[in-house]
Amino acid sequence: MAVKMLENLRNEAESLPLAPMSLRFLQIPSGDRPEFLATYKNNPLKRQTVITCLDSIKKEHAEEDEVSCIIIGTESMEIYVLDPEAFTVLVKYSVPSAPVFIRSSGLFDVDFRFLVACRNGEVLVYRKGSMEPKFTLTLTSHPVGVERVGKYVVLATMDKKITCYSSHMKSMWTIHTPFEITTLALKENKTNTFKGILVGLD
Repeated sequence: MAVKMLENLRNEAESLPLAPMSLRFLQIPSGDRPEFLATYKNNPLKRQTVITCLDSIKKEHAEEDEVSCIIIGTESMEIYVLDPEAFTVLVKYSVPSAPVFIRSSGLFDVDFRFLVACRNGEVLVYRKGSMEPKFTLTLTSHPVGVERVGKYVVLATMDKKITCYSSHMKSMWTIHTPFEITTLALKENKTNTFKGILVGLD
């Protein structure tokens, strides 16, 4: 009965990843499982993960020398915002797939917006005060780059497209590139308030 439940959870791993020890238990032959249980029954289950993307957001004030909160996206489909002094988790979001890009704006203690692009092509926008996304968008292909330019978001995808979206995630324009896109980067010149997007092509 317990083995069947674990197998069902493994098949639904996109929504609930299993701990490494549980996966190992399912991989060994059924005849070796009693010995495995006897050996590890007192060991606590730990679900370790890896970081997939990072960003930061100013905590209280927008000045350059002010402290920032670290935003961490993980393979276990969770996003953590860490306190810059105590390194405790201020807030945690669960997303439908592993996040690959995070872009933030605003101040964490005042008002903020997180844009999260996931590996499965979903894009979510979170705002302060809500654990549910304010806007969602499903891309036609996997994201390979995301940058925020003022109130707009520029997204590059594996199908050789660069699309600009409004703050409500409405498509404004699309550019088709002759080669595959490898990355995007924001180019900003504060002296003449110039902002642009650099595009890396394969």
